[in-house]
Amino acid sequence: MLTNLYAPESQDKLIDWVEEIDSDIKDILKFFGHTLVKHLDVEVYEGKIKKLENDIAKALDLAIIEKDNRIENSKNLLIGLNYREREMELLKEMYHDLKEIPVEFADEKLISDIMIDTANNLTENGDMVMVKKRIVFLKEHFNMMNLPETHEDFIIQSSVFQVFRSLNQFIDISKNINDMA
Repeated sequence: MLTNLYAPESQDKLIDWVEEIDSDIKDILKFFGHTLVKHLDVEVYEGKIKKLENDIAKALDLAIIEKDNRIENSKNLLIGLNYREREMELLKEMYHDLKEIPVEFADEKLISDIMIDTANNLTENGDMVMVKKRIVFLKEHFNMMNLPETHEDFIIQSSVFQVFRSLNQFIDISKNINDMA
């Protein structure tokens, strides 16, 4: 009886939390994209990433309690939160990789656009297939570039490839989340 009184309020809170987490993920991705072309300091979003990490941890704790209480839909919420936790880890990886890309990088607009497109297409109506094709195209573009001549150029190029790898995984996870909806 107590579970029935607690469940709707708890589940509503969890659903609201998931919506806020999704919104924060989109905001961070868009900011990362804008960082490259507007020459903003990516470290400004360190607090936003920490808040996201904290919100996901709290939501996961609540989802585990709900799952243990066998509340309806709690298993899907828990799985979705685990996916979002992995997305957050990928955002942290991108954050560290983006810090290695200097403001004068010639192809920063290409990377920026693909990050913003990814953020704009995260909803279930989004077209992640097209974004994924663009990532493949950009990876091929960067593969055709000359090999780096300096250590700094090598670090930049490897950071760019890491961002693409992380975005690719991010899109796969987002597709899994949308398939659950």
